[in-house]
Amino acid sequence: KKYEKNEDGVAVVPEAKTAILEDAMGGGGNGVVASRLALTEMIKYLRTNPGLPIDYKELIELVQGEMRSASELNGGDGVALAMATKLSARWGILRIGDSRAYHIVPSGNGWRIAERTKDEGLVASLNLTELEAMANGRRNIITNSLAHVGDVAVAPIIWNRVQNDKVLLVSDGVHETMTDEELTYVFNKYYPECVKRGLNFATFLVYYA
Repeated sequence: KKYEKNEDGVAVVPEAKTAILEDAMGGGGNGVVASRLALTEMIKYLRTNPGLPIDYKELIELVQGEMRSASELNGGDGVALAMATKLSARWGILRIGDSRAYHIVPSGNGWRIAERTKDEGLVASLNLTELEAMANGRRNIITNSLAHVGDVAVAPIIWNRVQNDKVLLVSDGVHETMTDEELTYVFNKYYPECVKRGLNFATFLVYYA
C-alpha cells in the first residue's frame, strides 16, 4: 500500500543528537497544523538547549503552551510523538500517544527487535494479542497526546545501547499494518539496500508500508 499523502512530520537535530517523528491527529480539522507547530517548537528548543540529557518535561510544557495559544487549533487537534536521543551508552526515548520506537539490534547476519515502546491508547490497555489489537476498531483511540487542550504525561524511557544498534521511529500507519515479525522481515530485507543506495529507510517504510 502506498500513501499518496503523508502527514507525519520528521526532523533530525544534530546539535542534540535527536531524531523526532510526529503524527498529526486531525479530529479538530487542523492536525497537520498542530504537528508542524509542535515540530517547529521542538527543533527550536533543541537547537538553543543542546545539552544532554534533554529536559523532556520542560520541552513538552513549552510545546503544549504554544499549541494552547494557537488560535487555529481546536480540541480535537493533536500530535502523537516518538523521539530518540543518542547518548554515550544509552538511548533516551520519549513516546507520547501511539507512535512507536523500536530498538533494533544485530542478530547473526541480520537484525532483530530487542524492545519497543508501548502504545498509549485504549486498545493497549486491553489483554489482546498483537493481531487482535491491529484488528480492533478502537485502535486509534489514544489516551495521551500533545494537544490544544488537556495535560500530557511525560515518561521518558532509557535503553542501553549495543554496538551498531538502531532506533526506528514509526507512526501508527506502519505498526497498524505490520506485526513486529513483519517489520523485522522488512528491515532485514530492505535496510541494507537502503544504506547501500543512500536512501532513508524510515521514509521508505512510511510510504510503502
